[in-house]
Amino acid sequence: MKIAAVFVLFLGSIAAAYLFNSGRTQKSNSNVAIVNNNNYKTLAGEKRIFILPDKTRVILNAASELVLAADFGKTERSVTLTGEAFFEVSHNKNLPFLVNTNNFQVKVLGTKFNVKAYPHEPNEATLIQGSIELHLNNSTKKAVLLKPDEKLIAGENYYPHQATTRTSENRACQKTGR
Repeated sequence: MKIAAVFVLFLGSIAAAYLFNSGRTQKSNSNVAIVNNNNYKTLAGEKRIFILPDKTRVILNAASELVLAADFGKTERSVTLTGEAFFEVSHNKNLPFLVNTNNFQVKVLGTKFNVKAYPHEPNEATLIQGSIELHLNNSTKKAVLLKPDEKLIAGENYYPHQATTRTSENRACQKTGR
């Protein structure tokens, strides 16, 4: 009787460990939705975290896509964003990190910032730490330099403007879903 109880307890713990680890593995494997080597995508309601080849950490928000340039990390560190992503860019003064959207390009050397670039909405860049330089597409104006806690909003039929935003909501922008 004691042997049977020990055996059942043993099988139960193996089953529990299997279920725990299999669920964990699935979650971990689904943590990055890679369409191909240079294209990362999330569905509505999803959020994914991944590390780029240059060690930049990206939180890709819901219904978003990030496409890396074919030569990413070799001659440039350029990505194109549709949707929203938070970036923790690893420093490399020889290869600036570039984020391209419909309305602007963000240039950084090493920093933390959020970019929102959903189709048919104004694009936003919010700086959390460090500094970023924004170049508005189709504009002859000089680049805009953002400091921590500042945001730039630009879009079609939307006059670009810069705003200082010192709220906890903006600091948490990378943690919210769409």
